[in-house]
Amino acid sequence: MAKTKSYKVHSYVPSRKEVASLNIKELTEILTGWMCNSPTEIIPSRTQIAEVKDILLTRPDLSQLTGLITMCNYYINGE
Repeated sequence: MAKTKSYKVHSYVPSRKEVASLNIKELTEILTGWMCNSPTEIIPSRTQIAEVKDILLTRPDLSQLTGLITMCNYYINGE
């Protein structure tokens, strides 16, 4: 019997308020899921991720967000 692959589909889109206020661990999980594992209907556009990045750049913990900002840059640039 063939073994079937299991895929985790992410179906949560964070609000602007959540992007501005969630702790880094939770926000990283949500943004990674949204960018990498969303069903076709909710795949974020580059414009949406640029908005996320703009919000991240206003956070007081900006120095701890370099990984998320880099991920956003890669997404925006189609890498």
